[in-house]
Amino acid sequence: MIEEANPELKEFFLLIVNTIISRNRLAHNKLKAKKLIVVLCYIIAGLHNKFVNQFKLEIRLYLAASGTTWEAIDIMSSLGFLACGKTIADFQKKIQTIHLKLKITFQKRGIAYTFTM
Repeated sequence: MIEEANPELKEFFLLIVNTIISRNRLAHNKLKAKKLIVVLCYIIAGLHNKFVNQFKLEIRLYLAASGTTWEAIDIMSSLGFLACGKTIADFQKKIQTIHLKLKITFQKRGIAYTFTM
């Protein structure tokens, strides 16, 4: 399983398995528990990636809003520090679309609105 995909994790995985799974379990139950541990590891890695990607997106949006050139942002993106340009453009379009929908909704209802950024 994990050991085959990444040999450096072999000792780490064995440590987790020995810590979580009691030695009194049947072999079949141990195998099931190992599979659950693998799933848990993937979930933890996915959460980490989600937060890292969100942070990169926020930095890029901040730099774009502060007037940093797209060329400079793309260079930082190619180095792995920021989200790619297409991600930012898509996110900005999403924000614009939501803003327009809110504006139309408020205008239909006769509600005054103010957005501060």
